[in-house]
Amino acid sequence: MERSNCLQRINELPDELLQNILACLQYDPISLSQARLVNKKWDDFASDLFWRHPPSCAILKVARHKRQERANQIRSLFFHHRTADRDLRVYSGLDLNQLTDLTFHFVSKPHYLTTADLQAFIRPSLKHLSILNSDWEGTNDFKFVLARCPDLRTLIYAPRPEASGPPIDPNDLPFFLQNCTRLETLEMGRTLAEQTDPSLVYHFLSCENLRDLRMQGHVFDMPTLHQAIQDQRMLPQLKSFSIVNPARQIINVLRYMPCLTELVITTAVDDDISELFVAIAQLEDLRKLHLTFSNQSGVLSTDIMLLSRLQHLRTLRIVHQGG
Repeated sequence: MERSNCLQRINELPDELLQNILACLQYDPISLSQARLVNKKWDDFASDLFWRHPPSCAILKVARHKRQERANQIRSLFFHHRTADRDLRVYSGLDLNQLTDLTFHFVSKPHYLTTADLQAFIRPSLKHLSILNSDWEGTNDFKFVLARCPDLRTLIYAPRPEASGPPIDPNDLPFFLQNCTRLETLEMGRTLAEQTDPSLVYHFLSCENLRDLRMQGHVFDMPTLHQAIQDQRMLPQLKSFSIVNPARQIINVLRYMPCLTELVITTAVDDDISELFVAIAQLEDLRKLHLTFSNQSGVLSTDIMLLSRLQHLRTLRIVHQGG
């Protein structure tokens, strides 16, 4: 079907049907045969229609008259295409007063999120923010986002390992945490120096609602974290923990997380590995365990047998990256 006919057909669809179409948006000419009917809400449809496709595409002209009247119904935006800064801001005039989920995921080339990007899409209603495979333009953006999002529940910042952008200034984090008392999930990757001011860790652990803490790539130096946890005593509210560190340092912090149900560890097999299994076996509520070992040394069967004490364990995954 030619593009012109496709656009005409789409334009003739009633609103009820249009709201349930998730167009398979490609960079080639679109045909109705490429679309599929799914049970999707308008915000899902609008997200794909407005953001996954280049603004220059003719199909956007069809929906342009709808974007203002529907903007206050959009709750989710997912940027996942090769784009320039100007493309991200094409629809920055939308109200988006109900936006709760925002994800930036750039998979093609390094891209910095600019202050203008954030100003265009950050809303007080935002509850979940994910920045994947990308870097922020500067550390002041961090303050801007968190000051504007008092109801933020999830923050995931996971840049690509080879990204060359500046890390977030650790001095910005206390400001953020003081303004995000409802934070439940926090994932940080390559954002803080290993020698981190202990007061920053205290701020993280003082989030009373924190349930899921993922610290990828040596975000904190573990002795500092260990001391902070000791001062805070136990973390009964923490349910999920992910860490990449030597076994000894992980052992030192697990004892303060007695109610974990999910644990993801990346470490090397060394002289402390047996004691690590002992520490894990004491987590009585554990349901999901992922262990990744970064070297070729094997794990003793007697160590693995310790996990049989975990009566609630439902998922066990052990991987040797070294072979």
